Amino acid sequence: MLAMGAAAGRDSRHHLGYAYLFVGANAGYEPTYTYTWKQAVADGAGTNAYDPGIAPARMCQVPVVIGLRRVGATRAIDKTHCAVGNVARKHAMYVPGLVYLQHPAPGKVLAPGTKVTMTVSLGPLR
Repeated sequence: MLAMGAAAGRDSRHHLGYAYLFVGANAGYEPTYTYTWKQAVADGAGTNAYDPGIAPARMCQVPVVIGLRRVGATRAIDKTHCAVGNVARKHAMYVPGLVYLQHPAPGKVLAPGTKVTMTVSLGPLR
């Protein structure tokens, strides 16, 4: 026979409220274990089959390349296990030669080799 109950509320002793869970059972109950160690080993216990995946240090951690020249931006991207994607050159109100847009956004942690695209300023259109 198994009995369960719950109570919740608020009183002067429990300023933030309280909750109780009551569980009762037959005091004479004893579980029987039929799963043996031999069966567990046959099911794969004790093996090193677990694959933790890629180590966090090897993930592409997208760097901030905005404000860098293309060579510096490329170096920063390579150091963080990312890859250089498309590099567009457009006229903009920024200093010529500087990266002013990037995708994906800095700070994201992605799969190794994720391509980071950049837009480099050609300076203002004259």
